[in-house]
Amino acid sequence: MGGMIQPLIDAVSVGALYALEALGIGLLFGIMRLANFALGAVTMVAAYALYLTRDLPPAASVLVALLVAVGVSLLLELVVFRRLKGASEATLFIVSFAIAFGLEHLALAVFGANTRGFSLSPWLSSSSRVGGLRVSHLSIVTIVTVVVLLGLFVLFLRRTETGMRLRAASDDFRMATMLGVPANRMIGLAFALSGVLCAAVAVIVVGQTGGVSPGMGSNVIIIALLGAVIGGMDRLSGAAAGGFVVGFALSILNSWLVLDVRPYRDAFAILAVILVLIVRPHGLLPGATLRERV
Repeated sequence: MGGMIQPLIDAVSVGALYALEALGIGLLFGIMRLANFALGAVTMVAAYALYLTRDLPPAASVLVALLVAVGVSLLLELVVFRRLKGASEATLFIVSFAIAFGLEHLALAVFGANTRGFSLSPWLSSSSRVGGLRVSHLSIVTIVTVVVLLGLFVLFLRRTETGMRLRAASDDFRMATMLGVPANRMIGLAFALSGVLCAAVAVIVVGQTGGVSPGMGSNVIIIALLGAVIGGMDRLSGAAAGGFVVGFALSILNSWLVLDVRPYRDAFAILAVILVLIVRPHGLLPGATLRERV
């Protein structure tokens, strides 16, 4: 029984990780029609901030990574994406891909291609026995962190005036601006929140892998994009749910597939995404803006 439950706990932890990254994708897509591939690079930058501050107390190191991720996100919005307001979705995606490519190669030049191994906290690498199961502390922290962040995010969006403006902008940006919602402020807030989510993802990934490398962000963002697409990128809940489902499925496949088939795990996931999109081209939970375009 424990052998079946343990993979499920691990899968929930992995799914929660991708739900956070997919939520950041959905947030920016709803407002700017931007499928921001550069979020993976922001995650990577935050992870390198953790590496450079590894001698500080863990809380201080996480705070630095958070400030760096938010700062980089706001800088990209101010310097690049604000100047591209009104550009096509394809143009925005290509620019975000170019930014990710550039930041990844900058990291290659500065830190090299090898993984820089380090540990945020020895406690995260250990585990505890719970009801006959040995559950890693990292899985517990990941699940709790995601639940808390998503809870705070929902409260912010539904209980604060700024959050309701942001939600309105995400649902229908053009109508929201016509009703007086400050466009630049909402876009900047969306980028800042996406930076917070990237920092959280960086902490979790570093805890899982025990290191950072230039390509780590690309690995995360590709899966998160797949999840956001099948969930519905135009709806925040759909994007997060899609990210969770894809991450959960990949983890389960990695645990349950036989060794000879396991290398094709990602191919199975991509095939499943294609099948979903054939039936539901705009995702399982598309928002109003996408439905209007059908």
